[in-house]
Amino acid sequence: MSICVRPAISFLLLANAMAAIAMGDDDPLLAMVRIDRFEIGVDDTHVPQRVEADAWVGHDIHKLWLKTELEREGSETETAEMQLQFSRALSSYWDVQLGWKRDFQPTPQKDWLALGIQGLAPYYFDTNAELFLGSSGRVAFEFDTEYELLLTQRWVLSPEIELSFNGYNDESTGQG
Repeated sequence: MSICVRPAISFLLLANAMAAIAMGDDDPLLAMVRIDRFEIGVDDTHVPQRVEADAWVGHDIHKLWLKTELEREGSETETAEMQLQFSRALSSYWDVQLGWKRDFQPTPQKDWLALGIQGLAPYYFDTNAELFLGSSGRVAFEFDTEYELLLTQRWVLSPEIELSFNGYNDESTGQG
C-alpha cells in the first residue's frame, strides 16, 4: 500500500510584501516553498519514503533557489541530493540557473557545477533541463517536464517525464 501526497505549498513573505506594497515598491522581496512530492509507503517489511522539495527567495529578475531530493527505504537512505542555484529571468516565462549540486548518497559524495534552464514551454508544459559538470570530467544531464490536465475544478492529472543521462561509469549508479 502506498500513500502519495502531492501538495503544492506556496508561502509568500506576507509581511515584507505588504510593507513593500504600502511603500510603493514595484519589485518586493518574495519567497516560495513547494513540496512537490511527499510519499510514504506502508508494507510488512519496509517503509519507503520519498521527498522532493524546492524553495526560492528573491525578486522578479534574480532569485536564489534551494532544491532537494531524498529517497529512503526502511532506515537506509538510498539517494540524497541538494542544489543551491542563482536564477536570472531571461523572459517572462524562462529562467537560466547557475549553481552547485551535492550528491550525499550514494557514497562517496559528489559535487557538481549546475547549469540549467527552467520555465513554462508553449501549451503550459513546466520544463526543467540541467547540465551537471563534476570532477574528473564527469558530465550528467537531467530533463523533466510536467503538464497539469484539469479533469474538474478539483481533480488535476499531472503526467510527468523525467530523463537522466550520465557520461561516466560509476560503481554506485552503474554505466552512464
